[in-house]
Formats: sequence, structure tokens, C-alpha cells
Amino acid sequence: MENMMFDVTLSLGSIDKDANKVANIISEILNYCFQLLRERF
Repeated sequence: MENMMFDVTLSLGSIDKDANKVANIISEILNYCFQLLRERF
């Protein structure tokens, strides 16, 4: 999980010119986190 976040941070740094892609990545991360929370509780 930590490695995934690190990769995402690198990706955000390299595509920060494309705000749309950044927004999509962030929403995917949030959806993933919410899925994990739902599975645990």
C-alpha cells in the first residue's frame, strides 16, 4: 500500500500539467480507501 502511494506521488509530479488526470487519480485513491474501510467495518 505504501509503495502504491509512493508511485502515485511520483505520477502526480510528472503529470501535474494535466489537472484532469490528477483529479482522476485522486478520486481513484479515495474510492479505493473507502472500499477498504467498508470491508473492514
